Amino acid sequence: MHSYDNNFQPPAPVDNIRVSLPVRSTMTSEVTIRALIDSSADATVLPRAIIDQLVALPVDEWSVSSYDGVTEQKYIYAVNLAVLDLEPQPLKVITVKGTRHALVGRDIIH
Repeated sequence: MHSYDNNFQPPAPVDNIRVSLPVRSTMTSEVTIRALIDSSADATVLPRAIIDQLVALPVDEWSVSSYDGVTEQKYIYAVNLAVLDLEPQPLKVITVKGTRHALVGRDIIH
């Protein structure tokens, strides 16, 4: 069960997630970060700093639209992501600069 964070208005479900690269790396192997659980989001979004810490390389580029309708090209990164105590799942994510939390979308919480 997810806890609710009162720092969001209205309070929103949050949980820690674990993010790692799908291949072994000599760099940081796994990062844990607080994530907003958003069942209306199509994709999972990670802070750019997490991707930089893992030293991940882009695997694709997508045209994405934000909640306000702005469309832009974003690099896509392949990661393994685990919510709660579940096994990590392979996932393609986008990144955003300047945020401290992740956003877990329907692509992983299905």
